[in-house]
Amino acid sequence: MFYIYKITNKIDGMMYIGAHSTDNLDDGYMGSGIWITRAIKKHGRHNFTKEILSVHTSFEEMYEEEKRIVTSEIVESPQYYNLKVGGYGGAALSEQATKKRNKKISETVNDQFKNGRKGHSRSLSAENRKKISDKLKGRFTGENNYMHGKNVADLIGPERDAIRRDNIRKGNTGKVRTDDHKANYSAYASRRFWIVNQNGECKHCVDINDPRLVSGEDQRGKKWKTN
Repeated sequence: MFYIYKITNKIDGMMYIGAHSTDNLDDGYMGSGIWITRAIKKHGRHNFTKEILSVHTSFEEMYEEEKRIVTSEIVESPQYYNLKVGGYGGAALSEQATKKRNKKISETVNDQFKNGRKGHSRSLSAENRKKISDKLKGRFTGENNYMHGKNVADLIGPERDAIRRDNIRKGNTGKVRTDDHKANYSAYASRRFWIVNQNGECKHCVDINDPRLVSGEDQRGKKWKTN
């Protein structure tokens, strides 16, 4: 059996028109469109009705009828869940239909986070935040940091490093620092000191127990001193 059906949301009156083939009229099929299936999941199947609009004798006839009914006007209408015009495979989305789809995506994602998305907590308690913080402390500092003892220029090359530095400079140009930001930077800068290796390469350091100093690979200061 081949037929065209219409599903209606009893809450807000929105509709979906589709085509379906089956050997059992009571197979419970309620459409496969992404927005109609999400709407049914959200509001519950009991809030939707389904009616058969026409019955056909072949796939071709069924899809021809769907193509005739589900026009671009329906796709672009906010009263329908349809995102593509009717017919086998449908046609590419129009600009208006694309905007409609994007709006629905935005609304769906907002609802998911507002109501607590599966696998995501709407908010963490102070206790949970502290547990996470304690667990992460020290994980990315010192030797645990993959950049520990490395120079960015050595990793990406001098040309790319020059571009990186220029982009940072441009990004900071005209940026207004708050008093808190200035105080934080000043506190950090006051802890920094220079260390140097035997090749004369200077780097900043903030930890007097830095493994490079302890092992003797580097010395404090800007010039290597021989004993």
